[in-house]
Amino acid sequence: MAATDVEGDGDDLGILAGLRGAYDPIYGPLVIAGALVQFAAVALQSVPMALGGLLAGAIADLATSDERNAIRGRLRRFGLGLLQRVTFRAIMVLGVLIPAGVPTSVLTGYVLGFLALGLSTRGIGFALNKVLRVTPATPELNLGEDLPLATYFPRLRRRRVLAIGILAGAELPLAAAVWLGAQGQEVAALAVIAGTVVVLGVGLAVAVRTAVKLLRSDALDRHERQLGDAIADTGARVVLYFSGDRESTYQLNQWLPVIDQLDRPVLILLRERGHLNRMLPTRHPVIVCRRHRDVEVALACDPLVVLYVGQAGRNIHFLRYGRPNHVFLNHGDSDKVSSASPVVKVYDRLFVAGEIAIDRYHAAGVDLEPERFVTIGRPQLDQVLDERRRLGDGPPTLLYAPTWEGYFEAADYSSLERSGLALIEHVLTRHPDIRVVFKPHPLSGAVRPGAKAALQAVEARLRAAGQPHVLADDHPELDLLAWFDRSDVLLSDISAVVTDYLATDKPYLVTNPRGLDLEEFRARFPSHDAAYVVDADLDNLDEQLTAAFGDDPMAEDRARMKRRVLGDLPDGALAAFSQAIDAELVQAERDAAKVVNTFSYDR
Repeated sequence: MAATDVEGDGDDLGILAGLRGAYDPIYGPLVIAGALVQFAAVALQSVPMALGGLLAGAIADLATSDERNAIRGRLRRFGLGLLQRVTFRAIMVLGVLIPAGVPTSVLTGYVLGFLALGLSTRGIGFALNKVLRVTPATPELNLGEDLPLATYFPRLRRRRVLAIGILAGAELPLAAAVWLGAQGQEVAALAVIAGTVVVLGVGLAVAVRTAVKLLRSDALDRHERQLGDAIADTGARVVLYFSGDRESTYQLNQWLPVIDQLDRPVLILLRERGHLNRMLPTRHPVIVCRRHRDVEVALACDPLVVLYVGQAGRNIHFLRYGRPNHVFLNHGDSDKVSSASPVVKVYDRLFVAGEIAIDRYHAAGVDLEPERFVTIGRPQLDQVLDERRRLGDGPPTLLYAPTWEGYFEAADYSSLERSGLALIEHVLTRHPDIRVVFKPHPLSGAVRPGAKAALQAVEARLRAAGQPHVLADDHPELDLLAWFDRSDVLLSDISAVVTDYLATDKPYLVTNPRGLDLEEFRARFPSHDAAYVVDADLDNLDEQLTAAFGDDPMAEDRARMKRRVLGDLPDGALAAFSQAIDAELVQAERDAAKVVNTFSYDR
């Protein structure tokens, strides 16, 4: 079972991967409950409790072999890795069964079986890691379906998952054998133990043979040549590069509909396979390059422009290539500290929404040459209604879309934990004519338990309130822009949601959860200067809601802010983006012609 602790890349390797979203939160309680039950079983000398606790822990580990599970990672860091948990469960079972009078032969077989499990899984884990580490880039969507080896490596991964499942399940028949021994069925118990050991031996042999065969064959070289030819045939001179944890796929999804509207082929390069099941459909070819060296296969199309939508550490693996021009798109425009990071200095060009983004970098001391900025607006927003109206019927609608809590204190702009429930309660009780739509950030509650609890409290309160109030997550078919269209007023935090909402020409409220002086708040967050600012104690919430849903005195200020934030683009943001890509391709070709030495043996 220790083989499930092999190195991973964020793939969903669990046998019950399809249930991961619902299962992950109960993994920790299930493992801990199993251990406590086994402790109690030893104290009470209860065979059913001992095996029940083992069953709970074993199934928990079997169902989540993805080491990105946070609790599994913490257990391992505290010296309670999978092998240690398996050993603990075995010892607890022995602590009950030895006094229960189980035949010595069965107990001996049980111990030998677990030794075989430990040794074989160590060997299999080593072999599987060898397979994983040499698995190359693979075509995943709209590319290379006719390649001779197109399905070879995906099949190899599936076999690896199957081997992991067999090993993880080996703990269960060994426990069942001891149970049979306790019932006096010694022969049956020994037969089960022997069968389990044979299966482990076969698994070890197959895993080792697979690794050796792969390492000795020319399949890797042939696959990389064929994939390179297929990539070159796409004619893509633009690469959209994306890396991030599995919760960050929303950043990629923000750009895919825009990329699909370009009239040129784009190669989409993912560094983690887990994004495949979460990304939006696309007409462009998609490859997964898990290893550092795999990204080189994208050079087969001789890319001239590489687009980045997020600041991931693995971006450096493609930034090291000097021939293409590297362009940072970002996945939102706001006054958050992350929107003015000096890390952007590594990119050749920054495509920004409007002049206020350029001012933001300069204000943060990130002084870049003017020619490195290109204003493109927000192409995603071209589909937002350009009239001041709302789709659908119903009462006046407030869209509450708080941001998430961030990875560190200085980047925590969220109102959710500080005042989210109070905000909702205030609107429900004092403005019963207003319908609330709750659309939290996808990462809300990912870092702090308090934020997660606040999220659940708001959801519970709105569910209790019932119609006409809405939880946006109950309608996955509608994205954030669809809720823009279905709202009259936005309530949010310092966030790109607010700057995007400017495209609707509708009023918006912004929270001030740290209680900054209003003048300081507007100076620190200039993109939100046209917002109705809500005090930290909510004392002025009634006043701001009345203004936003009523005469809207900030309308003219908001129109001026819209031009500063989203640009003044007569042909629209999508046209500006397409033209910027065309211009970048021309510039990149000129720049590439100046390169006289690549310092490598490829030319």
